[in-house]
Amino acid sequence: MNVIKTSFALAAIAVLGILSAAANATPVKYDFTVTATSGPLDDTVSHGTFSFDSSSVTPGTWSRATGLLTAFDFTWNGTTYNAATANTGTLSFDGAGHLTDFMFGTHCSAGECSFAVAPETWFAWSDAFFYSLPTGGSGGGSITFSPAATSVPEPAALGLFGFGALLIGAFAGLRRRMA
Repeated sequence: MNVIKTSFALAAIAVLGILSAAANATPVKYDFTVTATSGPLDDTVSHGTFSFDSSSVTPGTWSRATGLLTAFDFTWNGTTYNAATANTGTLSFDGAGHLTDFMFGTHCSAGECSFAVAPETWFAWSDAFFYSLPTGGSGGGSITFSPAATSVPEPAALGLFGFGALLIGAFAGLRRRMA
């Protein structure tokens, strides 16, 4: 019977460990809108989204690194970009852990982004947007961003939580019967 108790306890601990790990590393998603205000694409408006993992948030600091975006979706001048084709240079957070500034684009390294006259490149820096075209033209614009609407937890996560609760209940019932 001691083996059964130990097995239930280990299963419950494993489920709780998985749940707490999932709770500590959640994606944080933002919507953004770019508006070109100069250059060949003046008055062009494009919308996109980006996400980063909540475990990368350190309140009151700048995270200067590439690869901070876990998801990215943005179409500019007919080309669609994702987390593999656009990169971060910086994410900055206030003391409460809210995103305040960022830098991402097609040519970024830790702490900086740049663009060349050709080929097509672009980068966004907090409220400014800069781009260049393969034809040699370039311009700038503005960018606004806001947290995306929060979503309901995935059914799989709820199922895992229910399974953990069931195991804990079964363990508690077994303990009462053995006492």
